[in-house]
Amino acid sequence: MLRITRAALIVAALIVWAAPATRADESVSIDPNHTSAHFAAKHLLISTVQGDIPVKSVAVTLGANNIPTSVSATLDLTKIDTHNDQRDSDLRSDKFLSVQQFPEMTFKSTKITSQSGGNFIMNGDLTIHGVTKPVIVNGNVVGTVKDGRGRTHVGYAASLTLDRTQWGIGAGVPPEIVGTAINVTIEAEAIL
Repeated sequence: MLRITRAALIVAALIVWAAPATRADESVSIDPNHTSAHFAAKHLLISTVQGDIPVKSVAVTLGANNIPTSVSATLDLTKIDTHNDQRDSDLRSDKFLSVQQFPEMTFKSTKITSQSGGNFIMNGDLTIHGVTKPVIVNGNVVGTVKDGRGRTHVGYAASLTLDRTQWGIGAGVPPEIVGTAINVTIEAEAIL
């Protein structure tokens, strides 16, 4: 017959009490004033055009070490901004993004893999111009800080490179005019 001493029970209770708690996934809000999306594309093979795409909404669930376990985001292509009105109108037209018909760009993660040093890889579905394709996004936790109200802010950076022709964007525009590789970067700030 097994006898459990009082000392063994106390030791067991201390082990359970001292064990690190695993945090359940937590939905967090994203600060829209400190979240942005940028893109860059080659023009005439010699210069880089950069622009901004306003972020409409982001839903994030965080797991251990503030690594996302799910992400979905919507960007507003009707307000794409390269700081040149003529170029912006061209990008919004049927020649490129057809924003009258497809006003948004969306991303929904399908799998997120944590890496060392706060890095993570997001597999997900990116929808642009009515076409959905799988993409891989490289992300990292930039850092955390507490504000004056005691809230914790977590900074993120993410990037991907996509081939615009895979989404039917600017199908008739030669790569010598506008490069096919579009680099997209996202900076986001979550508030826990």
